Amino acid sequence: MNAELTKQFTQNYIELFNKTEPELQAQLEQDHLATLEKVKATMSSKEASEFMAIHDEIVNDHIARLNAQADMYNAKAKAIEADTLRIENETEEKEREYLRIFFSIAIVFAFIFSVIYFNK
Repeated sequence: MNAELTKQFTQNYIELFNKTEPELQAQLEQDHLATLEKVKATMSSKEASEFMAIHDEIVNDHIARLNAQADMYNAKAKAIEADTLRIENETEEKEREYLRIFFSIAIVFAFIFSVIYFNK
């Protein structure tokens, strides 16, 4: 089996795996491993080693890309969480400021009305 066919075989598996429902992926992986063993059985040990090296390289590259994407999404999620927390804190601070202003105005009005009332 040549390298190009091996690459195509592996990429087709990855594409199928990505399109498969999560609960069926374990079965697909087992089927794929069984197919690998059948394919390797038709080859010499040198060919099988080359086949698996190419296969594993492609799969590991794909896994590395997925991990990089996961890291990127985790970083984005943490940034969103930090922004949300910052906005919540700013909102709470504004609410406290509005309450201080309201009570300050209420105290001033109470003082003015009490001065007017007691001066009558």
